[in-house]
Amino acid sequence: MKKSSKIILLIIVLIIAVIVAIGTYSYLNRSSGSEMIGFTRVPCDIDWDGDCEESDYNLAVKSIGKCLGDFGYERFADFDIDDCVTEEDLKKIFPEKFK
Repeated sequence: MKKSSKIILLIIVLIIAVIVAIGTYSYLNRSSGSEMIGFTRVPCDIDWDGDCEESDYNLAVKSIGKCLGDFGYERFADFDIDDCVTEEDLKKIFPEKFK
């Protein structure tokens, strides 16, 4: 293997390692990531379309009882970040729905 091929391979491996490290850090810190792209995400914007609407509430309701790893789990509906979506999470995110 030529020296230049080894250098290119090393660079590719380092790039992959950095991407994996950033992903792992973001996952473990449960950041919304919005700080990195220049806007603050509103907690009720579950689908990240820029506004809080009925579709956000419906996504959150469908996620009640689901936990991290379950199909249909919406991490942005998990207000208290305990890896499970409960009605208590929805009461905090959508208080107007529970008056």
